[in-house]
Formats: sequence, structure tokens, C-alpha cells
Amino acid sequence: MLTIICGEDSVKAREYYQNVKREYESKSLSTQTIHPKDIQTTIKLGEQTIDLFSHKIVYFTENLNGYLSRAGRKLPEGFEELFQSNEIEIIDWESEKSSRELKIAKLGKVKEFKPDKTIFQLLESCVPKNKKNFIALLEAISQSADEVFIYTMLSRHIRSLLLARTNSFSSRIQPWQRGKLSTQAREWDEKKLIGFYEGLHRIDVALKTSTTPYSVKESLDILACYYL
Repeated sequence: MLTIICGEDSVKAREYYQNVKREYESKSLSTQTIHPKDIQTTIKLGEQTIDLFSHKIVYFTENLNGYLSRAGRKLPEGFEELFQSNEIEIIDWESEKSSRELKIAKLGKVKEFKPDKTIFQLLESCVPKNKKNFIALLEAISQSADEVFIYTMLSRHIRSLLLARTNSFSSRIQPWQRGKLSTQAREWDEKKLIGFYEGLHRIDVALKTSTTPYSVKESLDILACYYL
């Protein structure tokens, strides 16, 4: 049986994935983390171990969808049988992907973590001359949402706005989103938008190198005060 853990709220999805693994381990079940390309070989060996020692192994993997997508339209032989077997348990985590983006969604059970709707209000409010509203929304959202998740969503959105200015949309952007992004991108001066994006990158570097006294939320406040 295949269980897919996914969603744009990648922080909560990842946390859930790790909690599932810890829960199995607390029940004294064996867990094994494997690369998608090794699934068939590893599980075959694992089933032989079960026959010898009579204990179940739960397999954990990541980004299985991407691996199988590269294999072409048709699933490699034997994969569908593995995913549908009640005797085998595979837990897959898909990084920053919604269920609608997953070609393998129909092959297993999907646990999706969707962002709170207010995060999209924050993204739409990120335009010049809207500083007060943006900061108020950021303050409200940060009370319940992970700051790293907010930063990730904002960075991805600003990158999409930059691409929208040249009509170079990511393949992940749905057709209905393109008009909204193009409209919002036009509210920005190009140099200012690039500066905002570069500011986001500096925040990332400063946090990873521990060279800033500010939190993610405080850093975003400062960036907004300068550019919005």
C-alpha cells in the first residue's frame, strides 16, 4: 500500500512524514528509508527477511513522483503491484507539491497539507504602496504559520512575478494564475521587484550563516518597509 504525503505547506507535510516514521518506530516496527530507484530490489530483499524473522518493514521514500515521471508515461513493471499490495507499506513524501501535480496520486492514499487561505492574501498584498496591509497580514499569519513556510511561499511568489514580467511562466503555474500574476507584476517597477527578490535571498543567506540578529518575520518586516 502506498501513502503519499504532499502539499504546498511543505513544513507541515515534512513534519507529518517524520512523525509517521517515529510512530512506527515506537511500535517496534522496522523502518527503512530508500531511494525510489531502489524500491523494487530493496522490498524484494525485505520480504525475504520477513519470511525468516516474521517482522514487518515499513519503507519510507521521497519524491517518488519525479522519479517515476522520468520513467515515462507507463509505470515500470512491478511498481503498480507493489503500491496496491496490502502486505507492503510504502510512505512517500513529495516536496512542495499539491495532489493535482502528482501523476501517482491515483496509485495510493494521499495526505495533503494545503496552505491557509490567508497566506494567499499575504502574497497578493505584496505590492508597492501597500506596506501597512502587508505587515498587518504578516503579523497575523505568523501567529499560526511557520515563518520558514511563509518565507518560502513569498520567495516562490516573487520569483513567479519576475517570470510573469517576461511571460516566462513556470510549468507549475496554472493557466488561471497567469493573469493574476501578470496584473500584480505590472504594479511593480522592475528594478524594485528585482531588489525585493535579492533582499529575500540575502535573508536566506543571513539565516543559514547565522549572521543576522533578526528572525525570519522581523527580516521580512524590514524588507517590506524598504520596498513596499
